[in-house]
Amino acid sequence: MKQPIVFFDSGMGGTTLLREAQTLFPHEDLFYYGDTAHVPYGSKSESQILDLVTQATKKIQPLDPKALVLACNTATTVAAKSLRESLSYPVIGMEPAIKPALKKEAQSGKRVLLIATQITCQGQKLRDQKAQHDPKGLLDILPTPDLVDLAEVLDFSQASLEGVLHKINASFPLENYSGLVLGCTHFIFFKEALKKSLPQVHIYDGNAGTLRQVQRKIQGRENPPHYQGQTTLYFSAPLSPEKIDFFKTYLPKDFNLEED
Repeated sequence: MKQPIVFFDSGMGGTTLLREAQTLFPHEDLFYYGDTAHVPYGSKSESQILDLVTQATKKIQPLDPKALVLACNTATTVAAKSLRESLSYPVIGMEPAIKPALKKEAQSGKRVLLIATQITCQGQKLRDQKAQHDPKGLLDILPTPDLVDLAEVLDFSQASLEGVLHKINASFPLENYSGLVLGCTHFIFFKEALKKSLPQVHIYDGNAGTLRQVQRKIQGRENPPHYQGQTTLYFSAPLSPEKIDFFKTYLPKDFNLEED
């Protein structure tokens, strides 16, 4: 591989970002690292998460990355600052699309709900973003770990999603909201189903903003147009045949698979 852009996630959630990156960066080598041996991260302590992410960066170091994308809101919350201080290449983190959601929905008279993992919801990074972008106090925040668990077992059924929405609605009646921010890349697997279940609610995620930041960070170091980029998927625990088949359908381009 030729100085790949590395995407890191606790499991398979970051492939929602990788999917878009394959189209946006056709001439770049892309390397995806899914720490499936330790998923989920959202229920772990910050020290555990920092240690796991740090160990992963040691494994990708020989790849000489062009950039590291923390395609995981939880890992971004805990580890982004430390990694930027210790690594020589750019580190791009995920940020929930709070700013565009609040800007657009402020005129509706309704509220915006952010759903994410426990760590992301409790993190200082999110509190800082809320203080900066939510002067009217329109944003509510709810940990929703069930969606991570469902995604990791490829359960995207409408029935399971409706069960999660019922739990959300019990605490935050969804008729009061015009915007829903997906603060975890795992949740993006449910984006189209959420649109069908909540047609009155605008759904937001941070993928587009993250990839724009990647573009800025690698500007001037892009591979030449004649170079055909390759994608490699690496997972820290073996994938089931069902997951391999899923990725073959989900990702728009072919990939090489590596496992421990």
